Amino acid sequence: IFSVIGFVLVLVSCNVRIQNVYICTGPQSHRYHKTSSCPGLSRCSCDVEKVSLEQAKEMGRTECGKCY
Repeated sequence: IFSVIGFVLVLVSCNVRIQNVYICTGPQSHRYHKTSSCPGLSRCSCDVEKVSLEQAKEMGRTECGKCY
């Protein structure tokens, strides 16, 4: 039984993909971007950080119209 459960857990964990996006940490920023080189990040006055898509959405960020 343990080996079957372990096998199922491995299959489930292999299918989970965390999508990363990029955000500007500035106070006026409200978008997330596919790449750190998106033109929408060119005016970022603070740092650009890589976060998960889930985190970006939890922050209230919406997708960038230039790269999505």
